[in-house]
Amino acid sequence: MMSQGSKRELLETIRPRYRKAGKKEKQRILDEFVAVTGYHRKYAIRVLNSELHQEHLKKPGPRKIYQGEVVTALEYIWEICGQICSRRL
Repeated sequence: MMSQGSKRELLETIRPRYRKAGKKEKQRILDEFVAVTGYHRKYAIRVLNSELHQEHLKKPGPRKIYQGEVVTALEYIWEICGQICSRRL
């Protein structure tokens, strides 16, 4: 089984060639890509046709409320209180 990093590298090398290829060439490239990565054929088509994947610019979840010295003080109080949950704190 290939690691995610090696699959990503393979994808980045094959994607430009796949986009420029004709129908017959795309079928051959897709067959090779599916055989090597183990992806489902439809998923492989979607991945090869997608735009270059950008790293996540935003972190998932709510935004941070506290920053800087406030966080340090809260961590200190949290340690003193025995690392209790945020509601009890």
